[in-house]
Formats: sequence, C-alpha cells, structure tokens
Amino acid sequence: MDNLVDDAAIEIYRRVAETSFTMLAPLLLVAKKQSKLALSDAVLSSLSLHEFFNNPELANEGFAFRSFFLKCVAAKNPVANYLESLRIVAQHGDVSHAIAMLYSAVPESDYISFARGMFLIVA
Repeated sequence: MDNLVDDAAIEIYRRVAETSFTMLAPLLLVAKKQSKLALSDAVLSSLSLHEFFNNPELANEGFAFRSFFLKCVAAKNPVANYLESLRIVAQHGDVSHAIAMLYSAVPESDYISFARGMFLIVA
C-alpha cells in the first residue's frame, strides 16, 4: 500500500512541476519523505526547466540552483542535458562530452538536434 501511495505522490509532483520547477518549492517543505519523492528521478526527468532558458546563468557553478540543476542532469532531464552540454562546451571546450550528453537526452527536441549537429561539425 505504501508503494502505491508513493507512486501516486510522484505522479502528482510530476504533473505539478510540468509547468515550472518552481512549483516544487512548497512540496519540498512538507516532510522529509515527501521532499525525497518530489526530488525523485521520475519527477526531475520530466519537470519544466524553461526558467533556465531565460536565465542560463542559473546553471553555472557557484549559483544557488546549481545543485538542483545537477540533480536534473543526473535524472536525464532533456532540457538540463541540453543546457549543461552548452555550458560544458562554452566554459570547458569539451565537445565530445557534450555530444555524449546530447545523445543521452530523450525525448529528442529541435534544440538538441541542432546543438548536436553543430558540435559534430566542430568536433
């Protein structure tokens, strides 16, 4: 029964976070277990990170959202993988690592295809 409740909670958190990752903030304050469920890979892999498109510096090292962003990268969030691959190329020049990240991004998007194509040209 507990797993069913956890699965339902994860689905609720996933749907709440579809519009913006900032919608997770109140859910993280409820309880330790609920916070853990809200930060599960199932939620992080599908939540919206569009705020990072408008403010990509939020993903940079030293910023407050960096640890949260890295959790999204580890959960294979396609937007997080895309933005992290751009950051890696721009700041470190490691094109091969960025290409590998983009190949792991699912579902595929036009942004990911374009970036991967550009990186393959310069690799």
